[in-house]
Amino acid sequence: MTNGFVPSPPQQPTQPLPLDYAPLAPPLALDHHVRRGQEEYAFGLAALLPQGIAWPRWSESTFMKVVYGLAGIMGWADGRAADLLERESDPRQTTEMLDSWETAWGLPEPCLFGKQFSVAERRNMLVMKMTLLGAQSREFFTGVAAWLGYPITITEYRPFMVGVDRCGDSRSLKSDGTFGDWPCQIGDPLMRFAWTIHIAQTKLVWFRAGSGQAGIDPHLRIARAEDLECIIRRWSPAHSQILFDYSGISDPFAGTDRYYLTVRAGDYIVTRSGEQIVSGRAGAVIWQPPFVPFAVGSPTFGTPSLIVSMSPPDVATQAWLNTVALRGGVVTNRQTVQTDLLIKGLKYDGLWPILDRVWLGACESNEAVGTVDIVNNGILTNVVGLAGPCTWTLLKGFRGDGQYSYLNSNFNPATALTPNFKANNGCIGAWINVGQYLVQKPNNYIIGVAENYGTYIDVLDSTGDNLYYFALNDQIGTQYNFSSSGAPIGAVGPYLAVDRSGQAASTAYCNGVQIQFSSNPSASTTFNSNILFGRASPNTHYFSSEQFGIMYIAKSLTARQHALLYNRFRNYLTGMGQNPGTPYVPT
Repeated sequence: MTNGFVPSPPQQPTQPLPLDYAPLAPPLALDHHVRRGQEEYAFGLAALLPQGIAWPRWSESTFMKVVYGLAGIMGWADGRAADLLERESDPRQTTEMLDSWETAWGLPEPCLFGKQFSVAERRNMLVMKMTLLGAQSREFFTGVAAWLGYPITITEYRPFMVGVDRCGDSRSLKSDGTFGDWPCQIGDPLMRFAWTIHIAQTKLVWFRAGSGQAGIDPHLRIARAEDLECIIRRWSPAHSQILFDYSGISDPFAGTDRYYLTVRAGDYIVTRSGEQIVSGRAGAVIWQPPFVPFAVGSPTFGTPSLIVSMSPPDVATQAWLNTVALRGGVVTNRQTVQTDLLIKGLKYDGLWPILDRVWLGACESNEAVGTVDIVNNGILTNVVGLAGPCTWTLLKGFRGDGQYSYLNSNFNPATALTPNFKANNGCIGAWINVGQYLVQKPNNYIIGVAENYGTYIDVLDSTGDNLYYFALNDQIGTQYNFSSSGAPIGAVGPYLAVDRSGQAASTAYCNGVQIQFSSNPSASTTFNSNILFGRASPNTHYFSSEQFGIMYIAKSLTARQHALLYNRFRNYLTGMGQNPGTPYVPT
């Protein structure tokens, strides 16, 4: 071999090249940028080396292992450079150079220093600032909030101006059946510089691979909208005052109150809160269904002749319908609508999470509809006595024979899955029909449990005294009572409930009103027995002949919650065509 001249290789090379370093380089993957890895650089370096026995090319040789090691460093540097070109140059994907991008664009905002945000949130902020076309309209700030992950609405204010505004209800009725904002108010003229941002839903930041940092970001972050408040305050007009309203977040049904509307012959509109709004619009108003709306049409404002739910059934309603169908029940359209309205109303009032069972005995179609609980789809058993089971009457409920038949809830707090009802924190109630079957007779129990738990409601227990007796897990056994004399004959009711809120606190309720309180101590801290309707306990022969329209089991309720529950049951019975009569409290 001479310097500068390479002769032709022999016919049979002394050392054939291994396949690793064949004359043709390995094929390159399709990519935005040509990436050369360890294999490509090893091939290139080997091709530049001299030929000869002193320069072996097989992979196992020490010499080529050194070449392969040097090529690995070059391949890693090549790949990292390609990463910077392909990923880190794009602000929507950057991770390693996110800090540099933020420094270049003045991020984070000064009011957000020290706050913790995920990589995805920081990218969103960066891209928004890079692409932002500033403005000061409502649409601009709504769009900024949406980009950050917050659905909001904005309310602006201005004072009443004589000659411009008019008296009366000047709000506009929107196509979704809701009223617009009041165009003006009476107050300080400076109100025109204030505006409120209503945050309808908190932002949930979940940990995600690629945007979450292990050991730093939690699985889920639920926090106040600090980023939104910061950005809006920095970009808002300097002379304005911004108010942030979070009141709609705690209640999933917040804001839907305005969708409960009663239309009366087109003369005026009454909202669910009782607000009356004069309207000259036609009586037949058809609105597009907004979020969870409920419309009640009542031309005479008496017993509603038409009650229509304009929204899809609640998930709990659908689960109840499915269970009823499996038991052979046929649910009418009115029953579906009224049950759905009841469920949505219970959720709106905050009662739904504390209920275990609610059976609607006063139902349509057939008995199977009233044996399925609307809360957890628990099954009520109509126990057959010597003369047959309890008699079910359309729209009235189940009536015991006073001798052998009764209703078994099959609900035992000791065996139920996560029950709300506890021995010292529970409530049992029923709506019975007064006057139709209610008679004075000994041991007329409408609710009972095992005798050692001292739990029952006993109505008109003995001839002549017109007394009702209440007890829930009562140790003493001396029940407090009240007289029912003067109860209106033929009225639907009363709603009777017994409630224990502590070891020495038990209360009786009639029609949602507290009638007596007892400090009798509780009998037990455990409660291991099925709750029965129409029988004192499994160990006695005390049965009732009352008719059960509604039955329920729940956690202890406050006085206000009892009133709300009573009104919801009244609304349901009214919607089903029953007149619950004038509420009364026995004296």
